Amino acid sequence: PRIAEDLRGEFGAWDRMLTDDATAARVAEVVPPQVLDAGPAIARAASQAAALVDGEHLVHADCRADNLLVDGGGLVWVVDWPWASMGAHWLDPLTYLLDTLVRGEDADVEHHLATHPVFAGVPADTIDAVLAGLAGLFFEHALPPAPPNMPTIRDFQRREGVAAAEWLLRRWAD
Repeated sequence: PRIAEDLRGEFGAWDRMLTDDATAARVAEVVPPQVLDAGPAIARAASQAAALVDGEHLVHADCRADNLLVDGGGLVWVVDWPWASMGAHWLDPLTYLLDTLVRGEDADVEHHLATHPVFAGVPADTIDAVLAGLAGLFFEHALPPAPPNMPTIRDFQRREGVAAAEWLLRRWAD
């Protein structure tokens, strides 16, 4: 499958969250006020994000530290591939950078965007759009009650949304 198609609906989350009166109170509980204030601008940025992640490379689509195993020889194995698809070559590295923020690591994600060859030629507004789309996706996923036997999933999704949105707002402030 194409990640652009898979994310088309997911990246529309901001439009749904900002217009659905039935979930407005829950959205206000999940999304930090400064992010919610920027919601319309973030929604505009996210509106183009799905098309921007299209590409011809294998994409894991859930690249996080807990989906990477390092063997005794230092070789990294990427595991847990339920959303494998075709997309932009830089999407998994971007989501891994996001994961470093979620985990609270002291990583200079902007330095990696500016210097790592995988991001060469990727426009800043493309990164912004995808961060906007990811933030909305994660916040929307954090809205419903946690499923049975997964009590921490909604907090984790909220933290991913916060990390993506705050990174985006920092980029816009610079």
